Amino acid sequence: MTEQIQTKFSVKAAKSSDTMRAVEWHGTTDIRVNLKRPRPVIIKPNDAIVRITATTICESDLHLYHKEIPRVAKGDIMGHEGMGIIHEVGSHVLKHKIGDRVVISSVIACGSCDYCKRAMFSCCNSNDSSENVEKSLGTQAEYVRVPFADINLIQISEEDNQILMEKALLLSSVACKGLYACEMSKILKGDVVGIWGADAVGIMCAAWAKYFGASRVIVIDSIHSRLQVALKIEGIEIINCKEDKDVVKKIKTSVPGGLDVAIDAVGIKYATKSFVGKLEKAFFADTENCDALEEAILCTKKGGNISLIGDYNTFTNHFRIGAVMDKSLAIRGGKSHSRNYRDIILPIMCENNLFTAIFTHHMNLSEATKAYKKLDKKEDGVIKILLIVDEKEFPHLTENSNSFPSGSRTRTVVEIANKNKLDEVVEAESGVIVMTVPSLSFEPINRSWSEPVCLSSFENNGLTQDTSISKSLDEVGSLKEEILVMSQKNIKSDVSRNELSEDGSHKKDEVKNE
Repeated sequence: MTEQIQTKFSVKAAKSSDTMRAVEWHGTTDIRVNLKRPRPVIIKPNDAIVRITATTICESDLHLYHKEIPRVAKGDIMGHEGMGIIHEVGSHVLKHKIGDRVVISSVIACGSCDYCKRAMFSCCNSNDSSENVEKSLGTQAEYVRVPFADINLIQISEEDNQILMEKALLLSSVACKGLYACEMSKILKGDVVGIWGADAVGIMCAAWAKYFGASRVIVIDSIHSRLQVALKIEGIEIINCKEDKDVVKKIKTSVPGGLDVAIDAVGIKYATKSFVGKLEKAFFADTENCDALEEAILCTKKGGNISLIGDYNTFTNHFRIGAVMDKSLAIRGGKSHSRNYRDIILPIMCENNLFTAIFTHHMNLSEATKAYKKLDKKEDGVIKILLIVDEKEFPHLTENSNSFPSGSRTRTVVEIANKNKLDEVVEAESGVIVMTVPSLSFEPINRSWSEPVCLSSFENNGLTQDTSISKSLDEVGSLKEEILVMSQKNIKSDVSRNELSEDGSHKKDEVKNE
């Protein structure tokens, strides 16, 4: 049993040292591992201290790595995703105790503001104030302080942990962001979906799009090895935009009429293609590259939906607002409200090995400097790096019987989940696991028109959902069918719909009245 110490403001496990290892930012592309960083302490009674067992390095961390986000300061601890074991709890923490296994939500919320009460946790007012979140996160360390612990820690049972292992870490951000992107775009059964970006978030978007019933899912990226990982999802199509320069033409040829849904999962990391865009970037006249969004707008059919889950930080030039208006497109962006999805994702995560394939490499926390360079240069097909902090927690990654060189996944992953005759694990040519998407044995949960949420998450958090202005997608779909029937009966004209040229301008309407 863990020895506990009672203090004035908290209860904590007995400690052996007041210092820890931590990955710090010291300047543009200057990442260092501090071996004697002071451990975080309880500041407020609703805080918790989590002993990190594993964390990640992903594309979002590269924005700080290159100081594309101004608020990063010398000495800041890197990282926003983490899992571990609770080491200390504040006196007001009621839902968690020392020894609990938890995943830390990548988006910190207070749980009490108007947005949190509507389960829009990433819009929490506390994120607008440095008072609540200053220096709170930084998960690439041996310990981290988590404010508002009851709302920001996602508990994992011992049974689930035995099945999930490192997969549980994806609940912190990636798995939830992919699902949220699909919810924002309101994917319906039979839709054709285009996804820009084949990083971890893009691959999760593709998997969830198939889960929601999309008939076709097309993933666009410039890195061959990442597209090969996307192909492990059954029924996925790919476009290598480095080889097929004209993505818009390729999609319009392949999908007559255009995409029903487009998801921008790459954001500013998409390669700038136009000469003007490159020139503006060179002279700092444009801070955000929106080429992916531009292609998405041109490829989406009239009345279609576009969601933005890739990273955008400031402003951009050359946004095709005219095409958005003319085509009646709905564009929505946002960050994931991670804690809404635990009950939806956990059963699927336990039954599927896609979530394991997301981690293409694993390394020790002490190798963080090398890991950042590897991800930045996209070496060896890297997508997402698992940083192991406590090797004893992941024996299947360190034992000789299941070893693989330099952290690269070149073996068949054997999991406890296989004992339950779940998805068969197959070692593909590239060494990444082939997975199949769960069949739609039941209809996806109804999504709110105003803000998609899982009702059970409100009950678990003691919150109340305001559904007075909500309308489910099932009702929306039914309404669309009624409108279509009425149109066919009452309108006796043959209308060739307005088409848009590549630059978003109109072609002449052709209307033939009977």
